[in-house]
Amino acid sequence: MFKIENSNYRWGKILKLVLKIFLCLLPCLFFVIPTFPGLSRPAMNFLGVFLLIIVFMMIHFVADYVVIILGLMLMVVVGVGKFSEVFSLFGDTFFWNLLGIFGFSAGVINSGVLNRLTNKVFSIFPDTINGQVTAIFITGLVLSPLIPSVTAKMTLLASFAVVIAKEYGYQKSSKESIALYLAMYISGYIAGLAFSTGGTSAAIIIGMVTSPKLNFGSYLANTAPWLILIVGVFYVILLRMFKGDQAGQQVTNSRRTKDLGKMTKNEKFAVVVLIFSLFFWIFGPLLNVPSYLVGIVALCAFLVQGTLSTKEFKSKISWDMIILITGFMSTAKLLTFLHIDTWLAKTLAPTLGPIVNNIFIFIPVLCLLVVIVRTFVVSEVACMSIFYAIFAKSCAQAGISSFIILFITLIISQTWHMSYNQMGIDAAEAATDNYLIEYKDVRKYSFMYIGICMIIFELSVPIWQLTGLLK
Repeated sequence: MFKIENSNYRWGKILKLVLKIFLCLLPCLFFVIPTFPGLSRPAMNFLGVFLLIIVFMMIHFVADYVVIILGLMLMVVVGVGKFSEVFSLFGDTFFWNLLGIFGFSAGVINSGVLNRLTNKVFSIFPDTINGQVTAIFITGLVLSPLIPSVTAKMTLLASFAVVIAKEYGYQKSSKESIALYLAMYISGYIAGLAFSTGGTSAAIIIGMVTSPKLNFGSYLANTAPWLILIVGVFYVILLRMFKGDQAGQQVTNSRRTKDLGKMTKNEKFAVVVLIFSLFFWIFGPLLNVPSYLVGIVALCAFLVQGTLSTKEFKSKISWDMIILITGFMSTAKLLTFLHIDTWLAKTLAPTLGPIVNNIFIFIPVLCLLVVIVRTFVVSEVACMSIFYAIFAKSCAQAGISSFIILFITLIISQTWHMSYNQMGIDAAEAATDNYLIEYKDVRKYSFMYIGICMIIFELSVPIWQLTGLLK
């Protein structure tokens, strides 16, 4: 019996390996087959490399940022463009804007002021499960625009969620543990996507949307309806889990908060930098101050003052994510430069025309397509690139901004209907050391999330018309 099982396991591994090799070889056909009508040879080579990038990200061969570097280098080798063209964004203001955002985040986190802020929020609410869920929700919302790193946010919130569960005896997979976990995930990770500074993928949208040009304020104006409703609906869902319970009874043996003493020099300095940065990120367009300049000045201020040391500058800034985002932005730029988006729009026009021309039909169709593709494509950035390539040109002709394509794709990509396809869930489980839940405990809430988001997007249409995203 053992030999049979061992043999089946070995054959399973061989079949997986063969499938991976096949998937890697398939895109290479674009390098040798005749060009499609309407596409140039560089464009065909681009499609081959782009599909290779997607495949390598799907099979997790190496880290995503390594895949994107190798992919861009391969584009140079096969003649997609010159090195200066393929890697042009690495010397652009887009790159420096990302560096400023991540550097600002690293400085604020390193100062310790967020720990003090989080501690203060938790001290306000009563020691009941309703109070605990509320405290995590509010803390997550406060942290969302300040920290683009998913891991950093999840770690901060998880430290409180796990302590609460342990001190009050909430068992793993209990409804209390599920509520704490979902509160942490929805407010700390999902809600962050409503802010241009709250997630790396949001930064990609800012870079890819050329009309209208977005900043912190205009991005938030277009995402605010979704943010308010998704947080509000899930907050109500979680509180209703305890309707009729003794959740309203006061608990007196709390040790959740601690005395952090007086504010340090670094904390005070971080508060000043935080206030000035948020001010100029919001009102910068009115004062003709570019957003990338705000982030870089904030980063330099932390380095000069000493909140960030040279060693921490190297280790606490997510250089891998900066490379990944800039690399994917480069592929999006090449997509337009090689007129592939125009070719896709013309090719798919007979099919997409009736869908794209009616925004109320387009929204649910796009959502369902994203769920299907997300089942197989693990990378949300890759998913955004795929749907941008397919729909950008057709939507532009129909008066639909590419922001709507990218934002809907990004939000629906957060679904956790499969255990392997959501890095946010992975980060949350790792941050809690798998203490609170099993995956099966929260899977059904993913389908709730998808349905709620589809309804919210439909309700957002009038707002998007007012802000010029729909014509």
